[in-house]
Amino acid sequence: MTQFIRHHYDDAPFAEKVCSVFGIKQLAWRSVIQPSAMPKPNLLPLTGGYRRTPVLEIGADSFCDTQLSVAEIARRQPLPTLFPDANPGLGYALGSWAHGPYAVGTVAIYLGADDPYAGDLSLPQHFPDDRKKLWLTQFDTDPLKPRLAG
Repeated sequence: MTQFIRHHYDDAPFAEKVCSVFGIKQLAWRSVIQPSAMPKPNLLPLTGGYRRTPVLEIGADSFCDTQLSVAEIARRQPLPTLFPDANPGLGYALGSWAHGPYAVGTVAIYLGADDPYAGDLSLPQHFPDDRKKLWLTQFDTDPLKPRLAG
């Protein structure tokens, strides 16, 4: 039997998607908790330098993308299907939008807030600075500050 190992950190939203797929397919998996921000000394050697989570490890293979991980799980365990309408293209397209423009825009606005710790979300102190560095090529949170309602 194939052993699935999920590398993630607590409260990682993309990792929860992979966990949901394991639940839908009633598959057992193991968990390896990784830091939510750099350094990640146990993850980087496994992935060849890829720093994001989740990472799905199956034997000697590592899958370093949420959608790729989901597709590999679905390939190895086709039933029950993740796509009851028999349209995986639509499902993957919506997933791509949710992971890309939607997630990046949401995070950019959130991290651009004067106080990203306001409200119910409790983030580690290092988290916003790490994500700003990680996604600097995609967005700059600082110009968003004047646009947020106070």
